[in-house]
Amino acid sequence: KNDLIVDPAVILPGIMGSLPKYAGVGGELVMEPILQTYENLFASLEKNGYTEDINLFRFPYEWRNSNIITAESLKNKIGWIKSRTEISKVDLVAHSMGGLVSRYYIESPLYQEDVDQLVTLGTPHKGSPKSYPRWEAGEGFFSGVDRVTKFIFTVEARALGYSNLKNYIQQRVKSVQELLPDDDYLYDAATGEARSYPVNTFLDYLNKNEQLSNLGKVDFINIIGNVSN
Repeated sequence: KNDLIVDPAVILPGIMGSLPKYAGVGGELVMEPILQTYENLFASLEKNGYTEDINLFRFPYEWRNSNIITAESLKNKIGWIKSRTEISKVDLVAHSMGGLVSRYYIESPLYQEDVDQLVTLGTPHKGSPKSYPRWEAGEGFFSGVDRVTKFIFTVEARALGYSNLKNYIQQRVKSVQELLPDDDYLYDAATGEARSYPVNTFLDYLNKNEQLSNLGKVDFINIIGNVSN
């Protein structure tokens, strides 16, 4: 009963991929307006027949929150899209941490059987080792983009009254903990023996066999980058 010929597509950004539309804390979030990281993706989809706000939708979110909270917001967004388009399923196109948000929605009791395809782009399905020094010590920001990230985090930490960057990340940016690797990743440099490390219960849950079986309910395409051959 409508003119749409494909499932609506929803684009999910990664960590730090959403910012306030206007300067300041709070207010409407939009997808990365400064570097316009995702605009080429939207342009490509539009060139191939999608129309934004008709069958192509953005899902900016508060990436400092736990991905579990964000998945609940995703459920509501999908419900709104289904009501608006009168189509019963959507396709999710998710970059980086957005893929983990999508997976939690699909693999958890939140799921409403309303995702046809999931496409993840560079998603750390087994975690990201570089998140460890950030979570454990407020360090590990090496590249140019990383240094900008550290600057933003530092400004936010001071504005909110945190004594140091580590405390701010551990207490406010819960998503960083959910990016920690879910297997053994710390070893003593002298002995080579495994050391204790923070556990990522979020990824442990996602990667259990019974949860992964739920991922089999959708058409899942995982796109990874080619780094150093």
